[in-house]
Amino acid sequence: MIWVIKRTSRETLLASRNMNATHAVAAALRGSQRAGRFAACGPLAAIAFAVWVGGCFRPYARSEFDPKGSEFAGITAHWAEAPSSRVRVLFVHGMCSHDEERWVTHGWDDTVVSYFGIAPSDVTVLPELPSGRAHIVQREYHIGAGVLAARFLIWSALTAGEKAAIQFDDPPPPPGEFGWKRATLNGELKKNLLNDCFSDAVIYAGARGHSLSLEIRDAVCLAFDGTPSVQGCDFPPAPMSEPAPLIILTESLGSRMVFDALMELAAQASARGEAALEAFDRAVAPVSEVFMLANQIPLLALAEAPGEGAEPSAVESPSRSTLIRGVRTLAQARQRHRARNPRPGLAAGAEPPITLVAFTDPNDLLSYRLPADPVVVGPLVRVVNVITSNDGALLGYVENPNNAHLGYRRNLDVLRLLFGGSARAPPVSKISRGHASAAAPSTPP
Repeated sequence: MIWVIKRTSRETLLASRNMNATHAVAAALRGSQRAGRFAACGPLAAIAFAVWVGGCFRPYARSEFDPKGSEFAGITAHWAEAPSSRVRVLFVHGMCSHDEERWVTHGWDDTVVSYFGIAPSDVTVLPELPSGRAHIVQREYHIGAGVLAARFLIWSALTAGEKAAIQFDDPPPPPGEFGWKRATLNGELKKNLLNDCFSDAVIYAGARGHSLSLEIRDAVCLAFDGTPSVQGCDFPPAPMSEPAPLIILTESLGSRMVFDALMELAAQASARGEAALEAFDRAVAPVSEVFMLANQIPLLALAEAPGEGAEPSAVESPSRSTLIRGVRTLAQARQRHRARNPRPGLAAGAEPPITLVAFTDPNDLLSYRLPADPVVVGPLVRVVNVITSNDGALLGYVENPNNAHLGYRRNLDVLRLLFGGSARAPPVSKISRGHASAAAPSTPP
């Protein structure tokens, strides 16, 4: 074994003089394969030595934008638009099992407290909105002079029954019964990323997808202060004052679910007549930004492909995808609302494009960058891709797939962009409540 390490080490060092780190690892692996019966463990020795020599890389520790030079506001920038310094955020989780304790209490609650430097007592827990199996929990975060009013849509119960059918493939204890040895990383990926996470996307893309989307639709109706009914969603009457800005923040599969729900709500409202459509437009008009932490929209669109022999007009094109149709639904509702209720100094019907910001780690196996071409997305929508690194990659060779997909909330630069916008405005200090000073954030849990 010592001979294997020496041999692979020598080849690694020689290769590193003339090749990049990835090629050096490949050379070490080739050397280990020539070492005979130790070839199975040789690559591990080579990789361990490579880590000692070069460590891990995060090429996008400071995230990059596509298109380059893109700008967007960020959540807390909208406090300036709200007379009451109140901004609403609708959070929708993605694939993998979620519950209030892990996703909210020990998830976003801890993240917001840590990032803004506020006290746990500045987090107010509000009553849950009763919405069936897809339920909504509420928080108010008191940050400086502003309030971030959050609603968290938790839908994991909708797919738990189906996912239980493959839990036999997990290791014991029951219901897991797979007793054979798996490599540690492979075992974690099979149990978590595939059996618990990707299974949600498979279920949503399958025969159960329609019934799931109806329950998500009713939950989104409640999240926008509506009341689900047999005819659709009954949105509240016009408020006396301008409502607070509303931001949508989705994770992974949640992006597709939200857009499906909004398109269904818009179609129902349109079918019910002008008054219902006006109420829908008024409810969604405060949405000006949508943030997506990973998404599978291009992948899931393949499940809708009509197959060979279909008419060319039936084939899903980028301009007709769920993503574009969904965000256009929001943008068109905003345009109609402004045509009826023009702002002072703004021409009737004129409204800035809605901004869609899509975060993607290039090593996230379950995320895709989105088309940003104005010809594809249209004049009412602006797409910004944020390319980031959620974890280090071993000499550019591999990044932990779990961290790549689930690490956006733990990525400090992602939080800076979410809350501070493209300018990465620092968080308002709790100590200087009501003033404009800022505090350096700590790394969130």
